[in-house]
Amino acid sequence: MIEVSAPNGMGLLYQITRALSSLDLNILSAKVQTLGSDVVDSFYVLDNDGKKIDDQVHADEVKQALKHAIESSTVMTGIGT
Repeated sequence: MIEVSAPNGMGLLYQITRALSSLDLNILSAKVQTLGSDVVDSFYVLDNDGKKIDDQVHADEVKQALKHAIESSTVMTGIGT
């Protein structure tokens, strides 16, 4: 399971799901919550072979892609500027 906590921004959910998809991860379920101006989203994902992410290299790749997705959404909404 992947949990993302971030400031809410325009297109954030789209950016996150696009990032996961670009890594060939399949989202089996998602829990999307908005708490004030922040989101706490949880995604249950499997790779194309139906396996969980269990190696550090792949986990780091996912982390970087999600970080970029969050930053992209933050820039689009002007948060922090």
